Amino acid sequence: MGAVRGFGLGSPLGGPDRAAAIVERHRHLTKPLLATGCSWLRLGAVLLVAACDSSKPEPPGLSGREVLALLYESTDGGEWENNDGWLSDDEIGTWFGVETDDAGQVVSIALAGNNLVGTIPPELGSLSSLEYLSLPVNSLTGPIPPELGNLPSLEDLALWDNALTGPIPPELGNLSSLEDLALWDNSLTGPIPPELGNLSNLEDLKLDNNPLTGPIPPELGNLASLDELSLRTNRLTGPIPTELGSLSNLEYLDLSENSLTGRIPPELGNLSSLEFLSLYYNRLRGLVPTELGSLSDLEYLNLDLNSLSGPIPPELGNLVSLEGLSLRSNRLTGPIPPELGNLSRLEFLELSFNSLTRPIPSELGSLSSLEELRLSGNSVTGPIPPELGSLSSLRILWLSRNSLTGRIPPELGSLSSLEELRLSGNFVTGPIPPELGSLWLLDWLDVSEASSLWGPLPAELVGLDLATFRWHGTSLCAPDDPAFLSWLTSIRSHSPPGRWRCQ
Repeated sequence: MGAVRGFGLGSPLGGPDRAAAIVERHRHLTKPLLATGCSWLRLGAVLLVAACDSSKPEPPGLSGREVLALLYESTDGGEWENNDGWLSDDEIGTWFGVETDDAGQVVSIALAGNNLVGTIPPELGSLSSLEYLSLPVNSLTGPIPPELGNLPSLEDLALWDNALTGPIPPELGNLSSLEDLALWDNSLTGPIPPELGNLSNLEDLKLDNNPLTGPIPPELGNLASLDELSLRTNRLTGPIPTELGSLSNLEYLDLSENSLTGRIPPELGNLSSLEFLSLYYNRLRGLVPTELGSLSDLEYLNLDLNSLSGPIPPELGNLVSLEGLSLRSNRLTGPIPPELGNLSRLEFLELSFNSLTRPIPSELGSLSSLEELRLSGNSVTGPIPPELGSLSSLRILWLSRNSLTGRIPPELGSLSSLEELRLSGNFVTGPIPPELGSLWLLDWLDVSEASSLWGPLPAELVGLDLATFRWHGTSLCAPDDPAFLSWLTSIRSHSPPGRWRCQ
């Protein structure tokens, strides 16, 4: 027998040595192939490898059946969750996860979550009719073969949630029919190829959760059909390209958890279809652009954990579709705009850990859909607006570590959905209103480090099923009532003052 060949030394069969082992293991199935001088290994009707005299002509191009056999061998097909039909004499369109067209050409390979272990064979790049390649949620390793860039009909490439390594091949920019490219949750490295900007039909580009580095290519602004761009949790640097403001069909933009710098481009205000914008946990500086107030379809805006400064633009009150607004842990100053009270669909408002000042606008009491209001860690002054008692859907109210004054409004007892009330570290005065005993769902009550609170705790609190009650650093006391004391000591996390029984 002459030299044993796989499908090229770089094939996932492991080169000549592994190919020879496969031939030897199945020698009884080997049949001669006339006119080539080769003996081809057959498993059923599947041609796998040939033992050839190197002086003879090369075999013809691989058939779809042969390429699928390579995929099976390269990814430990015998251990797949489902390998029904594979390597049988049946039509390949009946093999699990494979679809063919009327001419018998492979058009779809869908093997998500099927325990594929190994590498992607580059020979998949010869399936010229392939439209759909879906191999996510497996244990694929090694690089993405550049040969996949040879698939002129490919519309969907899904390789997410594997352990793929190496760079994203620039050749993927040749996939002129591609509509969906999903490579998230891998270990891909290197830059995002600017060639991806050539994918004129691309609608979804998801590269999240890889250690990709370098800048965001401005060429991505050429993707006129794009409606989702997600690059979160990488190591991308540099500014946000202003060119992204040209993506008129974009609905979802997530650049969170990178190391992006510079200012938020005002051009993002041109994204008239945008519904989701998240830039949190970067190194962005400067003002929040007033132009973002033009995004009438925006439902979620998250700019947390940057170094943004200046005031919160009142124009954000124009975002009539907004359901979530989060600006936590920046360097924002000035008042909370009363215009935010116009956001009738808002469910989540997070402005904690900035340097906001002046009173809480009473207009926030108009946010009838609001479920969470978090304003902790600012320098907000004045009384707690009694209008907040109108927020019937409110579950979370965090006002800790501000400079609030006056009494705790009894109207807060109307918050029938409230689960957490945190008022610690303020200058509120007087007793705890007995109306708080009506908060049947309350789980966490924190009025600690408010030294101007005084008087006995109201007996009405006994009906609350609290898991946490913090009231140290106050002048409050517990009445000397056995039932009340029994309730108080039954709370799992209970933090009283040093002298906590009423004298």
